[in-house]
Amino acid sequence: MLTISRVESPVIFELTALAGRVRASGKKIYNLGQAVPDIRPSPDLPGRLAALSRSADLNSYSPDAGLPALKALIAKTYLAKDGAAYDPGSEIIITPGANHAYFTALLSVTDPGDEVVLFSPYYFNHGMAVELLSRKKVEVRLAEAEGWDLDLAAFRAALTRRTKAVTLVNPNNPTGAVFCRQTVEKIAALCAERGIFLISDEVYDNYLFRGRHFRPASVFKDTVITIGSLSKSLGFMGWRIGYLAAPKRVIRQAIKVQDASVICASYAGQLLAVEAIKERPRPGKEYLAGLEDRKNALRAGLAGTPGLEWREPQGALFAMVRLQGGLSPHAAAVRLLKEKGVITVPCESFGLGGRRHLRLSFGCLPEPEIRAAAALVKEFFTARGTRGRRR
Repeated sequence: MLTISRVESPVIFELTALAGRVRASGKKIYNLGQAVPDIRPSPDLPGRLAALSRSADLNSYSPDAGLPALKALIAKTYLAKDGAAYDPGSEIIITPGANHAYFTALLSVTDPGDEVVLFSPYYFNHGMAVELLSRKKVEVRLAEAEGWDLDLAAFRAALTRRTKAVTLVNPNNPTGAVFCRQTVEKIAALCAERGIFLISDEVYDNYLFRGRHFRPASVFKDTVITIGSLSKSLGFMGWRIGYLAAPKRVIRQAIKVQDASVICASYAGQLLAVEAIKERPRPGKEYLAGLEDRKNALRAGLAGTPGLEWREPQGALFAMVRLQGGLSPHAAAVRLLKEKGVITVPCESFGLGGRRHLRLSFGCLPEPEIRAAAALVKEFFTARGTRGRRR
């Protein structure tokens, strides 16, 4: 049997197809599923390509590692501000999105059969990448009762001689947790001590409700690989621009992966990314305040819902709620969509830590629609609770 046939397909494919059928029936759809912000670059940005094409051949390849101007901007604007100093020429590569950056990182520092630690619940595409590349996935459960915090004792116990990489998503997808500097430093220190690479996925670094983002590369640069994405920072999803920052020895391997797979990220996308970063490098305070209002509206709308247990997110774009009772997350998600028109993400495919949970995004709907969607979710679970008491 082919390895790929044993890898589970993303559940979002099924739900997207179902949402299309439900929408076609005339029902309004509320999307609490997609983990993207509704922030966007300047509307006139795509129109600037005509002017840019006068000084650049948009039909050509960029350098494999990306445009020097874009790498320099990323190093200065995103990484250096948090104390992570990278040489744009030799320590950064531009990738077609953060998922490709993660795939590239795994190929650059691990071999088939090597162990890769994922904190569970984990981002499902990370789990897929580990399995597709025939690495061994090792799950370390986050401490749900402590707000999805990192469990250092469980992490230490999971490390073996075969552990070659550890994946940390902070702020976290899917839980919305933000891990404190002290704990992240301890994890990074243990990785450095054992010669293990810490792959630090920081695509939601601009979405914190309190405090400041900590980059482990600012302290342990030699064994940290940093992944970022303009999809989240700028709402730049369709242009597919991410980046990987790492020691030179890793970047040398990463360029091999890039050349053999995609050659380079979109030339046009990179040129526009330079323009977009110069114009507005990250979401403004007003947008973040509005995002927190949406998060609070979702929490208030779900308060008192029978069968749902809320965990307060500290960052990112979503909350992860625990289901109580016999209904599985997948069954709940399908029925919520069919009966109420609300898209949620069942978390069974996020690892052992997500088997009783739904992920609800508050990043891509305005506050009134968040309230309406929350009311429908509450209505669904309240009706189930009432039926249960009547039996």
